[in-house]
Amino acid sequence: MAAPRAVWKGILKVGSVSCGVKLVGATSEASKIHFKILNRKDGLPVKAAYVDEETGDVVDSENQVKGYEADAGDFIKVEPDEIKKLKMTSEHTLEVDEFVAIKDIDTRYLEKPYYLIPADGASTEAFSVLREAMAKGVAARSCVVLYQRGREVVIQPYGKGMLLTELRTHDEMISEETIFKDPKSFLRIMTKRLCAWIRKDRLAARARGYRPSHSRGAGA
Repeated sequence: MAAPRAVWKGILKVGSVSCGVKLVGATSEASKIHFKILNRKDGLPVKAAYVDEETGDVVDSENQVKGYEADAGDFIKVEPDEIKKLKMTSEHTLEVDEFVAIKDIDTRYLEKPYYLIPADGASTEAFSVLREAMAKGVAARSCVVLYQRGREVVIQPYGKGMLLTELRTHDEMISEETIFKDPKSFLRIMTKRLCAWIRKDRLAARARGYRPSHSRGAGA
């Protein structure tokens, strides 16, 4: 099996110590089944196309541009060179901002894991020093630019390397208070339902296990 391809390469910096590192995906979708859309008539694959919502005409790649909808139906174009200027200066740097206890990280925010490994042989020694310096149960917080998007991450020792995990932003999270209007009331209801289910299951088990020949006086 071929070694996984690095999705990012850069510098890991902790204080005055730094080393070259690269990110390798910790998950794989190779086992997933991916369907293609086919033309029912001839069985051949079809491809997607960008279509002008008003005219219905296909827009080729040369005339496509990204945009932001400021108001309903009012779009602001953002040219590629403008996006490039907006990219973070830390595009190729993982600079540790602070250290936090892993137990204090809300697991809801943990999104996607990557393995963080030395970029080359020359970086191995410094990488090992940084990994060993990180206390057990502690993670480093940082930010990395992946796929042209800045992402908050946490880094922690893992085996002979480190594990870097993307964090969801606060805006992506739905407050539990929105879902559980009255957590205590919800818990009481679920507890009652669980107890009722257990009682019902036990009664059913007893009924299945009952045999006339096992009753007192049988065969007299």
